[in-house]
Amino acid sequence: AALSQKDIKLIIAYSSVAHLSLVVLGLFVANEQTLAGAVIHMISHGIYVAALFLIVGMLESRRGSRLIADFGGLWTPAPLLGVCLLIAMLGAIGLPGLNGFVGEFTILVGVFQSSRWFAAIATLGVVLGAWYMLWMFQRVMHGKVTDPRNEETPDVQGRELLVLVPLLILVFVIGIAPNLILGPASESVAALAQQVVVLLPQIAL
Repeated sequence: AALSQKDIKLIIAYSSVAHLSLVVLGLFVANEQTLAGAVIHMISHGIYVAALFLIVGMLESRRGSRLIADFGGLWTPAPLLGVCLLIAMLGAIGLPGLNGFVGEFTILVGVFQSSRWFAAIATLGVVLGAWYMLWMFQRVMHGKVTDPRNEETPDVQGRELLVLVPLLILVFVIGIAPNLILGPASESVAALAQQVVVLLPQIAL
């Protein structure tokens, strides 16, 4: 369904649903790994999806459209905007070293301990999510310029950078040093996982 969308914002919305579905799976499995992954993934998701929606808003303000067909070849006139979109997009698809990877990997490891089949299905969802985000990026930033107005697209400017740069820095910081979040949350996650272990036999009865 995501690959059939023509609106950039709708593709990002589908990506957001896929990531939060992974969080829900982690909460249902509810071991220590999946709960820790869910915590950091929800925080990471809030960061990179905010950056993505901000960039889409900037594109719409420049071209008056969010349709993929109206873009193409923007990397040449607006390379800095392209770099910002690239970083946010790679964070969203879970590139190692960026914030999206930590939560996804931790959840998948925890799910694998519970069910290899569910882990395989979840991994397939992650791969498909990366596919349509990369497809969107390629269509918007690369390829031939089909509309002459794209050749004059202004690059990202000062006030826009003030909003975007802190989010993009956090994409790297959480990816490189996830213990900044996992450390303070570890005791609460361990306690919650232990409560789940205690409650499961009662629920089974």
